[in-house]
Amino acid sequence: MLHCTIHASPSLQHDTLFRPRAMREAESAALAASLGPIRVRLHFPDATIIQATFQASQPLSAVQQLVSQIALEGVGPALYVYTTPPKTVLKDGSATLFQLKLVPAAHLYVGCDAKKLKGEAAAAAAGKHD
Repeated sequence: MLHCTIHASPSLQHDTLFRPRAMREAESAALAASLGPIRVRLHFPDATIIQATFQASQPLSAVQQLVSQIALEGVGPALYVYTTPPKTVLKDGSATLFQLKLVPAAHLYVGCDAKKLKGEAAAAAAGKHD
């Protein structure tokens, strides 16, 4: 006859495995709100570094919008944001900085896709001046 007794450790008393999605999301949002402002350093290809402050609950699109505002006219759509190492391009603009694990601070790098450059911006990026 097999007899087995299972004892839960005190750390597992709060059942973290079987919580509804809404509860997990609410706890995550509360934690993100409690973090306060986070610093994001944007490293541009020309070695310019810009530091900005965001809330952890803000979407990545807020950072992407700042990058587009700073960029030269016509270059904004060709820019993308990534982390490294390893190089991971951040594409989901609706994901929050907290969800992307960019807290309590982050170094983000700005890259430029030459194929998306147009007209004068492409000439300027290639070093061709009229």
